[in-house]
Amino acid sequence: MNAHAERFNRTLQEEYIDYHEDELLDPEQFNVGLMQHLLWHNTERPHWSLKMKPPVQFIQDNFPHPECNMYVADTQMSRRPWLHLSQPRLRSQRLARHHSSWRQMD
Repeated sequence: MNAHAERFNRTLQEEYIDYHEDELLDPEQFNVGLMQHLLWHNTERPHWSLKMKPPVQFIQDNFPHPECNMYVADTQMSRRPWLHLSQPRLRSQRLARHHSSWRQMD
């Protein structure tokens, strides 16, 4: 498991951080860009180990779960990460809705 985490960190360093080091002086700007990159990385970027599919698509195709709609709900909101970072109240409301939906599934 540690090898997977280390590989992910290396990929993140090589694909994003190395190209955006100047943004580290403004953490909010850096975090917005990083969130956008992570969304792209998990929802659009093809991965060799997943038969050239993005991770989210691979999971949906191979491990469908009819009661889980987390991808649809979270990704729609997350395509505007700057909204959540600049408006903490909206972010906390979104998290509360997300966690309450988990409680309903129990």
